[in-house]
Amino acid sequence: MKIVKAIQDLYRLVKAARPVRGYGVDLEYTSLGTVISIPPSTHSAGGSDWTGPFDLSLEQGKNNSWTLKCFDSSMDDASGQAGLVYVGNATYTVPSTTFDIDAAGVVFLDVVYNDETQNYTIAISFANALPLLEQTSRRYVLRLGQVVRKGTTESPVYELQSRRLPNDIEVLGRWV
Repeated sequence: MKIVKAIQDLYRLVKAARPVRGYGVDLEYTSLGTVISIPPSTHSAGGSDWTGPFDLSLEQGKNNSWTLKCFDSSMDDASGQAGLVYVGNATYTVPSTTFDIDAAGVVFLDVVYNDETQNYTIAISFANALPLLEQTSRRYVLRLGQVVRKGTTESPVYELQSRRLPNDIEVLGRWV
């Protein structure tokens, strides 16, 4: 039974470990747990940003308007696709999404299971904070990035921070 004790000791050690914020690592504590992400400044590999599904871009338009886009940066814009989400053995294509930004907030993937239709609704959303989840909810939320506001009230400047690395998303497990 020494192996059982060794496994229990290892479990206690891993559970006690805490990530530390530092260069190249950003932490956010939410009701869902701890989100560990890589700030945009550390995203580059070989001098160019990584590309792929569920990538984010934030652009300033005319008249101080700002637009946030979630898209697959490794594909042609005409694809209209943000990426793929795998839930169990099903694959869902998520369309690219654009938001007009007028306040700081968080962009996230929202996966909700509907008991009546026995199907999933998958959307990219933007809100001032991640939604709080109830223990009984059949919902999965993944933060894709955060928009922070800088500048003055008259001429706000927005910046994209805490982006996750672009890739397709897999939801482990499924609701039935």
